[in-house]
Amino acid sequence: MWMNHKIFLLLLLLIIPLNNVFASDIYAECPNGGEVGTTINCELFATSDIEISAVRTNLSVSNNLEFVSFKTDSIWQGNGDDGDIALYTYPNQSGDFKLGVVTVKIKESNTDRTGTLYFQDVYFYKSDFSKINGTSISKNIKILSSNNDLNSLSLINYNITPKFNKDITEYQATVDSNIVVIEARSKDEFATVSGTGRKKLNYGENTFVITVTSEMSTKKTYKLIITRPNEKKEENINNQELEMNNKSEEEKIELGKDKDSKLKSLIVNGYTIDFNSDRYRYDIEISRETDRLEINALPNSEKAKITIKGNEDISIGKNEITIIVEAEDGSKSTYIIYATKKSNICVIKSIKITNYDLLFDCNKYNYELQIGKEDSLNIEVIPTNKEAKINIYHNNNLNNGDIITILVNVDNIDYRYHIKVLKSGIEGVSIINNKQFVLFVFIVILSLLYLIGRFLVKKKIGIKDYH
Repeated sequence: MWMNHKIFLLLLLLIIPLNNVFASDIYAECPNGGEVGTTINCELFATSDIEISAVRTNLSVSNNLEFVSFKTDSIWQGNGDDGDIALYTYPNQSGDFKLGVVTVKIKESNTDRTGTLYFQDVYFYKSDFSKINGTSISKNIKILSSNNDLNSLSLINYNITPKFNKDITEYQATVDSNIVVIEARSKDEFATVSGTGRKKLNYGENTFVITVTSEMSTKKTYKLIITRPNEKKEENINNQELEMNNKSEEEKIELGKDKDSKLKSLIVNGYTIDFNSDRYRYDIEISRETDRLEINALPNSEKAKITIKGNEDISIGKNEITIIVEAEDGSKSTYIIYATKKSNICVIKSIKITNYDLLFDCNKYNYELQIGKEDSLNIEVIPTNKEAKINIYHNNNLNNGDIITILVNVDNIDYRYHIKVLKSGIEGVSIINNKQFVLFVFIVILSLLYLIGRFLVKKKIGIKDYH
């Protein structure tokens, strides 16, 4: 009987991963983002439940970042000037401790809006110099745009002078009306524009300021001076007074109409968009089976009308779907969804995630994955084309329901794969893959059945088990 117990315990030890006995990992804390040309300082930390005498990792960065330096914390000796970080210390360290500061510079990039620091080949050394494998991590830095230029500036039914140029910040126009509508669009989709819309004109000069605020919160102003000619003198004063009275009533009616032509919410069923009422362009990738999107657009004003165009018979490639919001007074705002439907091309061979099995299908773009309490996942993406550019976004500080995006660029076409993580939220649970878990459960059940059967047989024949 004792031999059976030993076999059972041995089986349990074999299927429980030995590398989970000690918990030693590194993590990085970086600012949310910065613009091109700025330097970013990221603090590198480690945590360990045993004493550590040395730490080593290899640092690399994405193409839109430049490694500048690594400065060790005061308790450590060693260096990492070339990205090969090798540190040692005495006395030994345990718990949470700082390793140093990584400095990187954001470089120009036409497509990638996220830079990534990769810490790979992570090793910890105990006080007896034996080595423990750590987990590779990555840290994303958002690249913010400082573009605060206008792409267009115009008046409905009237011309402005000079002809619009993003570098010219002052314009003039003559308008023989008491109402005018100013339209403007930012050059950068992440910038916001204020000062546009329906405006009332007084006689003489009227000055309006249109402000463009970049994603980095830098502002640029454009001035528009609109001249309304003075009141015309009519020979028949009575007719003139009657005409002015009539115009005054029309003005009251016009000014009483609702001017709000913006959306309150925009939902595309089955897809996630980061909606903002001042953002007029959105990009999504849709499945090849989709011929029409389910769009729910809610205007700010109940009096506004919504018209959706381009949402029928969606074809392979980039489809432009417009949502036109027309206010009660006739002013309009246009929101555009660019829906890209990919052809039957596999750009990824496989997606491998350490400790997890992902049933990958190159024609499937959305996945769900049950994970433990990790803050990030170790993801390896193998493309079908060696020239493909791969970036992984939102893989840090993971919360339940977060979506990791894998962006694959092939021949200047973006393919996005999304992994929605579902966290167990259970403290102290070892992360083992599905196969290990099934094997573990099977062996436990088999062992219990064996012990129960043995007990029943002995009871039946009256044999006592002496130890």
